Amino acid sequence: MQGIAVAALTAVGVKEPTGKARVHKTGQGFGYEWTGARRDLTVEPTADPLVAKATIKEASLQRIMVQLHKAKVGMAFNVYASILALALFLLVLPGCWLASRACRFAAPRFWGGAAGLAIFAGLVATA
Repeated sequence: MQGIAVAALTAVGVKEPTGKARVHKTGQGFGYEWTGARRDLTVEPTADPLVAKATIKEASLQRIMVQLHKAKVGMAFNVYASILALALFLLVLPGCWLASRACRFAAPRFWGGAAGLAIFAGLVATA
């Protein structure tokens, strides 16, 4: 089925989707789905067993943002997101250190940490 998908993409002149491909069950048998950040490709069977229907669907802005959120857009963005997360962590770290050194922040620090731990434990328990 991947050959059919690649042939359909080359016939239209579109690049391959960046995501993973999978075979899924449809009402008529099995279909092939290849999703990416910018487009989705599906290959489904038709009434004629020798003919398959290929559908290329371009993604909307909302779909692209969802794929960004799910980190399905490629390695370059994943590296960028990791560097950004590390930079934000390094930005918060000095503030935590300063709060630990000031005595007047001892009680708020304790209760804030306890509340955060309780929320985290609650989320883990419900997941």
